[in-house]
Order: sequence, then C-alpha cells, then structure tokens
Amino acid sequence: MTDSLLRNSRAEKTFHARTTTINYWRSFTTLIGIHEVIPSSSNLKSHRLVILQIFKTFFSHLALTLPNDKRVVGMAKPSTISDHVTKVLFLHSLIDYQLDSTGLVAHTIEQMTQGREQHFRDMDTPLHNPTRHASNQDIMRLTFQLPWDDSEIITKNAFCAGLSLLSIGMMRPHCLFQTRNQPFRISQDLPMKHVKWFHVRSYTEIKPTPTSMRQILRERNVFVAIKRPFTKNSRHVKNVTDIIARIEKRSANWSPVAHIAMLVLEILVSTNLSFENLSNDPLFTLKNSRKWLPYRAIHRIYKARTRSALTARDNKAPSKSEMLRWTLYSQKIFYKAALDAKEVPPEITRQLGAWAPVACDTPYSRMNEAQINNARTRIVNSNDKFLEITW
Repeated sequence: MTDSLLRNSRAEKTFHARTTTINYWRSFTTLIGIHEVIPSSSNLKSHRLVILQIFKTFFSHLALTLPNDKRVVGMAKPSTISDHVTKVLFLHSLIDYQLDSTGLVAHTIEQMTQGREQHFRDMDTPLHNPTRHASNQDIMRLTFQLPWDDSEIITKNAFCAGLSLLSIGMMRPHCLFQTRNQPFRISQDLPMKHVKWFHVRSYTEIKPTPTSMRQILRERNVFVAIKRPFTKNSRHVKNVTDIIARIEKRSANWSPVAHIAMLVLEILVSTNLSFENLSNDPLFTLKNSRKWLPYRAIHRIYKARTRSALTARDNKAPSKSEMLRWTLYSQKIFYKAALDAKEVPPEITRQLGAWAPVACDTPYSRMNEAQINNARTRIVNSNDKFLEITW
C-alpha cells in the first residue's frame, strides 16, 4: 500500500506526513485484523455502514493511543486525529477507491472531532499551545549580550543572525532551519548565494570576501537583499519580494543586518574558502561544519538564553508556564507587533512577511522597495520600548 499511495507525494514534507498516517493506519488494521486497503466495489448500504464503523473505530483508536507534543498519550488534539482519518480516505482515493462518496464518514468524523473538543473543554484541559510573547529590543539586546558558551554547537554570530533574520523577515523558524532531518534544498531553502549585498547609492553588487565584509561593517553604506525561502504560503503569494534592509548605523538600538554581515564574514574566515565554493551551502550551519543547523538546536539555546535574560531583567526566574510563551515564534511576532505599534497598514505588513493574502486588500495593494525600506527603517532604528504584545 505504501508505494501505491505515496507515489503522488512529491514534496518531502508531504511524503513524511503521509507516511506517518499510513504507519498509524497499518498498525490499526493489523490490530483489528483487516486488510490495509479497503475495497469500495459495492455501494450497498451495509457496505457503507461497515466502512463508517471502521473509521469511527480508527478515530477512537487514535484518540486513545496518540500522544500530544508533550508525549502524553491520549491527549492529541482532535484536529490532529481527524486529519489522520481523512488522510486515509484521501489516500484511498489516489488509487481509485472512493470510500466516502456520500460524505457520511466525513460528517461523522467532524461530529466526533467537535465532541472530543467539547470533552476537553468540559475538563478545562488546554489542548493548544499558549499565545506567544512578542520579543522586543530590550530582551534581544540582553540575550545577545549574555556571555557565550564556546562549547555550544553553533557560534554566537549564527545565533544572533538567525534571530535577526526571523524577525525582519517575519518568518517561521522552519523556513530557516532544518526540521525532521530534511535534506537542504538549494532552490527552496536559504543558501549563501541568496544573500546579496549592494551599495546604497550605486546599487552595485558587492562580492562577499573577508575584506569587503569588513568594509561593509566599517562603513555601513550597503543594503542586503535576501531571497525569501519557500514557505507553505508561497504558493498563495504572487511576486514574493526579497527581504530588503539597509545595514544599521553603529548607534542603532538593534542591528539585525549587521549581525547577518558578521555571520557571513565569520563563515568566510573560518572556512578559508571563497564565496563561490560556499555559495550552495546553508547560511546557518553547525559550528566548524557546513551541515545545516537543526531547528531544535537553536531553539534549545534560545530558550536557555531567554530565561537568563528574563531573570536579569526581572530579578527572578520566570515560571515554567511563562517560558512556554517564549519560543522562536516570538521573533516572528516581534516585527508584526512593532509594525502594528507604528501603525503600518496591515496589507503592507503582510507583503513584508510574504504572508497569504487577506480578502479585499492585499491583491489590490501596490508596494515598491522604497516603502519596504521605509517601513523597516522606522522599526529598526526606533528607540521605542515595545510592549510584550501577544496574539
């Protein structure tokens, strides 16, 4: 079944998700003693009722056996369970087995999902992650200034540049870092060659070398253009603009572009390789290696350093529940909150982040690089102390 059902899965993430579902389904069918491919040759009412009962039982089986993200068995989100059930129906349709032509199974699973949601609400059990705090310049400055442990698997420049790019690009962490041991894809992820430097006045591109990068950091007269990595929203956003930002003045309260420049300089110096030889390598890698940086590695460091920064700010350690609201998503939310605080129109914010369009505004809005740079400059060079705004 695996080969026949997965032959249409071209994307790595889609293949992984479907394989996970099939493994759950195979375990279930083995347990109750049925074949993993259910024939749909009959339209008899009795046949439809048997299929309905099988999928109701599959839903109940997953509800009792699936863990949540904290590995607590039986506490998986109802939406996660129903997604696996409907995915099995869809995978059967890929091999021309229509198991739910009347929609009866889908309707029943929807009712079971709502019932399970209500059950958890009645128990006052939180199923969803708490809203994230938006990071802010004070917290980032404290986080960056803390002493760095040289035994870490990444360098301080990689850490600071990663957080900075997540913020100014308003991106999810999986857009920059490796997840689920996926291979690095030059066309869809962020290789070195997708980070380009230009003179502010002449727009002349600057070839990255140790000498040129040191000059960039000294003179501060360039802007960076970064090709945005492919995301799940990319198929909904036409003409996705690059991430464009001018390098900050030395007096700036926060210097994200300068951190990115320092990372590029560090890579060129530490590898002793030309930019051409590094052009297809990931921008974010493990220390002393060109292996792509895993999301979990930088997230662990982020949590530890944020805890230290909050302790230094508040003179007491944050609680466990408080720390749940600080993740790498806090960096993405920071820039959104900052733009909102500056009353930047929401359609501009969505275009800056290359988010999926919202009806009636983004498809009809127009923007140029001057507007992008102006919006970024207003935030990057601002001395305001932004509140910890949450979604």
